[in-house]
Amino acid sequence: MNEPARVVTPMYLSPANAAIYLGVKKSLILEWTRGGILPVSRINKKVLLYCRLDLDKSMALCRSPSVFEQLGVRKRARSVA
Repeated sequence: MNEPARVVTPMYLSPANAAIYLGVKKSLILEWTRGGILPVSRINKKVLLYCRLDLDKSMALCRSPSVFEQLGVRKRARSVA
């Protein structure tokens, strides 16, 4: 029998792939990096790599509203149409 193909996510991701992994825009990944929300490994001036486990841990912590308040990130109000 044929087994279904499995998708393998690499352990380290580029900013573009980290954005896809988290379901956000690349610009938000870079903003969170500058703000210290996401840990990053800098290979050189241009190459940034994000550990998938660190991304998961950071997102678990950021689900708490107090983390956003400590970082000074405001939640955007949603407009009602």
